[in-house]
Amino acid sequence: MATFTVRVELFGKAEEENYEKLHEKMQAKRFFRVVKGEKAWYHLLSATYDHVADSSASTVRDQVWALAQSVWSDPGVLVTEANNMSWMGLRKATAEEVKELTSVPKQD
Repeated sequence: MATFTVRVELFGKAEEENYEKLHEKMQAKRFFRVVKGEKAWYHLLSATYDHVADSSASTVRDQVWALAQSVWSDPGVLVTEANNMSWMGLRKATAEEVKELTSVPKQD
């Protein structure tokens, strides 16, 4: 399994509601806006996601591209395979936020 860091930009005049729809679709596919550190969980930067999958970066990119295009006609997508992450200044997520931001709706 590989860990990926994914960033999506909705170019043009995207509004908050467009990003909210993107976040919902991404979370349903297990792309999360929080990352687990050694002692806590942290919020990622805007429209940045953490994803674990048995896939290549290009496969993840194509999946994210399709999700982003379902929300907005002009997205940009960046995917990197993260074998070592380091950060500073990210805000800690509470247990309630982690639960909310990592829950995946059951699919029929």
